[in-house]
Amino acid sequence: MPKKYLMIKAVMTDVENVTGKVDRTLLELWTGIGVTGVLGQAVVFFVNRKVYFTIGWWYGIMLSLFMAWHMWRALDRGLDMGDGATGYLTRSNIIRYVVVAVAYIALAAMDYGNPVAAFAGVLMLKVAAYIQPFTHKVFKKMFGWEDICPPGIPDEEDFETSSEENES
Repeated sequence: MPKKYLMIKAVMTDVENVTGKVDRTLLELWTGIGVTGVLGQAVVFFVNRKVYFTIGWWYGIMLSLFMAWHMWRALDRGLDMGDGATGYLTRSNIIRYVVVAVAYIALAAMDYGNPVAAFAGVLMLKVAAYIQPFTHKVFKKMFGWEDICPPGIPDEEDFETSSEENES
């Protein structure tokens, strides 16, 4: 394996150890957050208080990594629950947002890092979600992953054929 893929392989192995399985979407989302975090750090050249900005920025990035993991965990558990899933997912959402709000308020109250940069860092979760199809294609090519289609969901070709039949 080429050296440039060793870091990504280590991250993938770590996700496998933490979750008991490789969750590709979470790995792709974390990669997107990390890449946008590194690219967004370039803003530091345009601000006066560079360390203050950097601490806030990476604080927000860490919060967005936590949010992605917690969302994945809640959905993974909630989708297997059946009737109690709605209440569980609602509680999980509330817990996630309360934890992030408390962490954000703590940063602002202690004036340890830039709260605006932290908020922008949290928004990188949204950016990573938008670029996830791109990171999916990159990972698919790098690791030779095949798309996993759950049973009962037709392939795209089957869907296009059945919709053409319905139009006739």
